[in-house]
Amino acid sequence: MVQKTYSNNDRYEGELVGGKRHGQGTLFYAKGGKYSGGWKKDERDGYGVNIWDNGDRCEGNWKNNKLHGQVTFHYSDGGSYSSEFRNGVDIHEKKPDSKTLATPTKPEYTKNETTEERCDSVSCPSMNLSYEFIKSLKWPESIFYPEEDRCYCSRCYHPSWSDAVTAGGAKYVIPREWVRFGLLVDPVFPSTCKIWDDWIVTFHGTTKEAAISIIQHRHFYLPGDKLLDGSILGIRDGHIPNQKFIFTSPTIVYSSSRVYAPIYTFQSEEDNRVYQAQIVLQCRQKPDSFKVQRETIGLGKKRICSVIPNEKMEYFTDIRSSLVAYGLLVRVGENLAS
Repeated sequence: MVQKTYSNNDRYEGELVGGKRHGQGTLFYAKGGKYSGGWKKDERDGYGVNIWDNGDRCEGNWKNNKLHGQVTFHYSDGGSYSSEFRNGVDIHEKKPDSKTLATPTKPEYTKNETTEERCDSVSCPSMNLSYEFIKSLKWPESIFYPEEDRCYCSRCYHPSWSDAVTAGGAKYVIPREWVRFGLLVDPVFPSTCKIWDDWIVTFHGTTKEAAISIIQHRHFYLPGDKLLDGSILGIRDGHIPNQKFIFTSPTIVYSSSRVYAPIYTFQSEEDNRVYQAQIVLQCRQKPDSFKVQRETIGLGKKRICSVIPNEKMEYFTDIRSSLVAYGLLVRVGENLAS
């Protein structure tokens, strides 16, 4: 722990690397207030709390000195406000435009890429392991949009943050313990349909084969359709028969049921251990294009999700174009079945 005073009389107490704030530390502002939390190369990075001289407080993640992730403001008058930020922008106030999505930075999936560049927290095991599973799929790099990668493990998405947020006027549940890899979205959808403003967020559990077909063809499939590998998309064992619909849910707890999202195994090259993995697509879905029903996986009165009631658990539609996949969610562990 070191102390350093700057020419503007701000005072820092914490870790320094090469003379720069790096690690954990607190910056006391000369005019009152302070920031306490993570630093990287003199910039706020990771989880931190900023307190202003008037008593207002901001808790959340930072990246490159900007708010990035779920953020909660607590005001001195007793009020509060929570939202999700990306690169300092409140996404519920301003959404990515079509130009941004049309010209994404290509992901550099190399061994030289550090966790700090892909995750809000330093050295995130969940992000690293999920990334290794993604590499094992050997999918084209051009389908990904890495600026929207996001880790929801307990290190990167703080346990005190909201379990559910609102998009398009509807509530959806944060996919805790999953990692999201951003997907490139066809710029026609944002420019003509206002999917970032008006469409809700849902989850769609699926297979590897169906997922890559959806992502590359840019549309969803109904049972009976032929996938890229030539296989026919069928209704999964244990699910309701003769229901040719696309099923989604506002909570990943339901969409990751093995009825929808099978468990795969892969061996890590880093530690040679065998892990299990699941994939779920995070989607924007057009309101009023689907119907809502109770859960259909046979759980009866057992509560599936603490936020969404069983009676409103499952959405179904036969309109393929009413869904846009913008994130590939991955969960990796040694025993996901438990």
